[in-house]
Parts: sequence; C-alpha cells; structure tokens
Amino acid sequence: MELYNEGLCTFEYRDQLYNTQGAVITSERIVAYLQNGGLVTSWYGEILGTYHVTARWKTPRSWISNEMWQITACIKVSETTYSYTGRSAGIGMIFKGRLKRGTSRKSK
Repeated sequence: MELYNEGLCTFEYRDQLYNTQGAVITSERIVAYLQNGGLVTSWYGEILGTYHVTARWKTPRSWISNEMWQITACIKVSETTYSYTGRSAGIGMIFKGRLKRGTSRKSK
C-alpha cells in the first residue's frame, strides 16, 4: 500500500533541467533522503520522520561516499508508525529500506 509519493522532482544543473523520482513510502519499502539532526526528508526537504545509524563501515573504493551506513528510520503516517531498516551513503544521500517485520503500530 502506497503511503506517500512525492512524484517527479526537477532540478537545474548547468542550464539543463533534470527529473528524478522523489521520496516514496509504502507499507513495505521506503526511498527518502537523510539530513542532519536525524531527519528523514523528501527531495524538497519535507520532514517525513527520524533515523539513527545502527552501524557504519568504510567503502574505500566507492566514488559516492567513503562510508556506508545501516539505518533504522521511524515514519509516522496518520496514526501508524512504521519502522524501516536499510542503507545509505550518508547525509544528503538516498536511503533505501524495507519494513522491519512486526514494527508498524498504531500511535496513541
């Protein structure tokens, strides 16, 4: 079930326009962005939830980042909180995750 879909996002680089898919959250998967302060955001910076880093390791041959992070993110949609686990290359980078089994719950 789709919970959030930001749709296509456009940015300009060297007088050229580019489109990219923004954040998407389903009841099984998430694609969003990590920001300072433990915030999970959309492409345009809308706060979607929070995260914390559970592990990190060096990626010396990567051209994207010198570290990979294991992330746990909590996203509240309506009255339900979803907990996702996944990976990211760090702040400002994409976070891709899957629902942690047995973790969605109604908020009180």
